Amino acid sequence: MIKHNKGKKYKQFATGLQQPLLDSYIVDFRQSIVLLQDNIDNNVLLKNYRLELAMKERVAYIDFRKIRNAKDLAEHLLEQYKQFFNNATDFKLSQDDHYAVADVLDLFTKVDNKHENIVVWMDNFTDILSLQEHGWLFGLLRGTFQHHQNIAYVFTSDSKEKVNKIFMNHDNPFLKFARIIQ
Repeated sequence: MIKHNKGKKYKQFATGLQQPLLDSYIVDFRQSIVLLQDNIDNNVLLKNYRLELAMKERVAYIDFRKIRNAKDLAEHLLEQYKQFFNNATDFKLSQDDHYAVADVLDLFTKVDNKHENIVVWMDNFTDILSLQEHGWLFGLLRGTFQHHQNIAYVFTSDSKEKVNKIFMNHDNPFLKFARIIQ
């Protein structure tokens, strides 16, 4: 939906969230957020927003509905990394799942240390709960993400219950890691 505000046009998502506010969270403040895709209209608008964002920012996109295991996650992350940086052309993934994910996350950490701005958009992030390895993956991902200053993380989900299980549960490493926008 397009709204007008003092002569300016901007998108307003079904949640009432406006595009300039999203830009502020993600681009200006590099803040991690969780967006609920609670209806089809909102889902389409978020996809379009992500594509627009990719025109002005480096956006690494991971759809967790396509991730089957930890090794698969490492491969998808590496593929996204290679889109932006050529220094990983000879990079070989470890045969050990844990090290494979950790090594690729290390590449993102090195980029963060060079003050390169990236947005990592993790669609359907709550589907990580269906992975057998989700327990140690939570710890590894959160332990790495918390040190990134120039990488903004956007997590989307269509389940408020699963979002709460990941981001509001005191036993989960992602507790209060990202601002939840409903």
